[in-house]
Amino acid sequence: QDLNRVKLALQSKEEHIINLQKSNEALQQELEITRFDHEENKCMLCSTEFGLTLWPHHCRKCHRKCCYACAPVKVQEHLEEFGDNPTRVCNNCVDTAVAQVMGIM
Repeated sequence: QDLNRVKLALQSKEEHIINLQKSNEALQQELEITRFDHEENKCMLCSTEFGLTLWPHHCRKCHRKCCYACAPVKVQEHLEEFGDNPTRVCNNCVDTAVAQVMGIM
């Protein structure tokens, strides 16, 4: 019985470490995106260059600089943190959120 308790405690700590590693990876990715964001003059998803007629937009989820086609304004019901408010979110984040909801990821 004590051995089972120790195994459960160890499993719980391992799961916590895995969750911390995932959080760290997400923060590192966001830092990299933010670091290069100001240097980029093109969409970070499709590489379309920005200019007088094509303005950059920022995804509110991953903070990438995107063109209008890659980050349309629409209601994102699969992203809980934004509720039903129209929010600019890139197609990449929408696809990831839908996959998570459907259990694909």
